[in-house]
Amino acid sequence: MSKLTIDLLVMDDACDPYICGVRGACTIEDLQAIEKEIVENRGDHLPTDGTYTIEASFFEGQYGEYGRCELSPGWEWEIIEFSTFDFGEEAAQ
Repeated sequence: MSKLTIDLLVMDDACDPYICGVRGACTIEDLQAIEKEIVENRGDHLPTDGTYTIEASFFEGQYGEYGRCELSPGWEWEIIEFSTFDFGEEAAQ
């Protein structure tokens, strides 16, 4: 599978992070797996509320010469852009 670009909305006070935009071809099951991977392994990668643009791709795994799995297959993701919410000026007007 080729790379996929997603937009992820993070509002920790209101809900778990969720995918709100997709650029590229994939299945709903793939999107659910990507979203689960990001939510479970976000650590300090998504510290602030806002919209993150993330590039995701599926890693097929790495296997040794006898077929033993050395690195498990799974989704890899990287943040390529971030936009914060601009509530300050709108709320003041």
